[in-house]
Amino acid sequence: MISFIIIARNEAKYLSKCFNSIVATIEQNRLRKYEIIYIDSNSEENNIEIAKSFPQIKIFQLTADYNAAIARNLGAEKSTGDVLFFVDGDMKIQSEFLEKVYNKDIGLKYDFVSGDFLNINYDYSGNYLNDEKYFNNLEVLIQYEVGGLFLIQRKYWFLVNGMRNIFRKSQDIDLALRLARKNIFLTRLPFIAAFHHTISYRDYKRKWVMIFNKSDLYSRSLLYRYNIFNIYIFKRIIKHDYTMIFLLLALVFVFIFKYLIISLVIYGCVVFYRALKNSSKIIMLLENILYYFLRDALTILGLFLFFPKTPKNIKYNFIK
Repeated sequence: MISFIIIARNEAKYLSKCFNSIVATIEQNRLRKYEIIYIDSNSEENNIEIAKSFPQIKIFQLTADYNAAIARNLGAEKSTGDVLFFVDGDMKIQSEFLEKVYNKDIGLKYDFVSGDFLNINYDYSGNYLNDEKYFNNLEVLIQYEVGGLFLIQRKYWFLVNGMRNIFRKSQDIDLALRLARKNIFLTRLPFIAAFHHTISYRDYKRKWVMIFNKSDLYSRSLLYRYNIFNIYIFKRIIKHDYTMIFLLLALVFVFIFKYLIISLVIYGCVVFYRALKNSSKIIMLLENILYYFLRDALTILGLFLFFPKTPKNIKYNFIK
């Protein structure tokens, strides 16, 4: 049996499309055993009314502490399927993807699996920008990171006790890292799994928002500290935060060897190189230099100073 678990906070304008895509997937794949569970994170929009218009959906609403990890954990707890299919409410899943990963007679063909996403990008004002594939992989990838849509064998979800509620952001990456440590890796298929309505990852404003709303402290400082003994976190750091490594080395050389000028010059050159790769204008180059320096510094400070409390006031209502 497959359990579709949808989570959302607001995003009401996409929710009907998400639910309809799941219903279409069920019908197209002629599923006999399934359930649809919607977990709402105390939305301020009409999400509950939208969900009520689909009679086959079980609805739960978090009313106190909430985040994506709490919502997914609640959905898994209330599910009964041996396969969990997690979907974010701003996604429209592609019906044909399920047949590539799931058979109604034998179940899920993989332990932990997802596909590519076609991101439908908007700016912060809601203006459409473009469409682009997120991973754009042409072959099967074996990964230790995931996103908002994936299927997993129930036993493996509970093997690592699901997601850690403390993560307000990057709870999915933390999950994949902990699974990888147990040799359970994500299989990323080269097929579109969903259309994803999102703020563009290239939007210049998004990176600054993530710094000032503490998202980066969760997705970097907290993620790195919680997985410090996981070999796969170092692969991620080298890939995504190599400038931070150089800043750490620069600080070591300053405090131990007193090589202040040399250390700053080397770090500055690495930051300049990275900023130059991601800039098309001089003003963008200057902005990116400032951004990488600030992010690196805050990440290092967060490793030692950022200690958010684990949410414990988890309450919910069963709507229907």
